[in-house]
Amino acid sequence: MYNLSRQAFCEFLGTFLLVATIVGSGIAAERLSAERNLTIFASAAVTGAIVFVLVTLFKPISGAHLNPAITVVIALKRIMPLRNAGMYILAQTFGAVGGVIVTRWMFGLPLTGIVDANVADAVVWGSEALATCGLILTVILAGRYAEKSLAVIVAAYVFATFYALPSSVANPAATVARSLTDTRFGIGWYDVVDLVTMQVAGVAGAIAVLRSWFGRAPVSRSTTTSVC
Repeated sequence: MYNLSRQAFCEFLGTFLLVATIVGSGIAAERLSAERNLTIFASAAVTGAIVFVLVTLFKPISGAHLNPAITVVIALKRIMPLRNAGMYILAQTFGAVGGVIVTRWMFGLPLTGIVDANVADAVVWGSEALATCGLILTVILAGRYAEKSLAVIVAAYVFATFYALPSSVANPAATVARSLTDTRFGIGWYDVVDLVTMQVAGVAGAIAVLRSWFGRAPVSRSTTTSVC
């Protein structure tokens, strides 16, 4: 049994690597190609790959939530204590912010860069709610019915939504962190509250669907996920 400090460190490190990969792949792809479609596809593929790696490595230790939305759902299902959930969320948030700062430094950019604009609209809000709801349903149902394939299923979901939806951050920690970069996958500071609100709505929607259509069967204690 791993202690809480080691679990929290894995959440910090995993979220750090996840967000660093997303932001770094966007910067690298943009520098290599001016074709927007190609840069998004490349970043989607890279993000799906790192999700598979992180879920496989950290699932046995912390569950590899790497996302406050997932941690909240797991805590509400009383699979983990609220104190542990709080530690996870702090670790995830600091890890996400650290991932942005270190990645910008590695690419020779200032440590932070703010997008001083409000670009989110109703389409983006709806996309965030849908992506978050779908992520939670994917994680919970895969953990319940296809646990051995969970890493592949979640990675495939992340790849598909990254490429197919107008906005699919679906991760409050990553949302906050990505407001600190003005590169390809940066988020406007003024959009953070709106996006996190829609992510919360997605969580509520997923819980409603699970309770209405899939009953209250227990979720695997190793349930895990990650998202950009």
